Amino acid sequence: MSEHGNNGAEVASKAEMRQQQRHPVLEFGMLWRPNGSVPCRVGSALITNVSLGGVQFKARQDLQPEEHLLLELATDDGPVFLPGDVRYVKPGEDGTGTYGFRFQPCSKAERQAVAKYVLAINERDFASGA
Repeated sequence: MSEHGNNGAEVASKAEMRQQQRHPVLEFGMLWRPNGSVPCRVGSALITNVSLGGVQFKARQDLQPEEHLLLELATDDGPVFLPGDVRYVKPGEDGTGTYGFRFQPCSKAERQAVAKYVLAINERDFASGA
């Protein structure tokens, strides 16, 4: 057993809790804070995996759990802005944190944008044999 307890069981239980299939990616997004009618740019994010429920990303920003943000993603139809909140924060030694971001679509158009983005990732994975 490691010094941190039974890591294998912890990882397995977290994986079992996931409701959506995750797809590994390496893409850039832009983070924005809602600020009335004009959002305020926070900075860039390196997205490392995506699911219908949200994304995991790495960023140098100081973000807090439960913080509400917009994630701007590039799509074939142009940029989309997806609302969500920070679910977890794992600080890194180099100043880059790993963040869990849960999509919180408020409209049918936002739900469709999330589904379309994840489907495009899934199709790309399928075409590349990943």
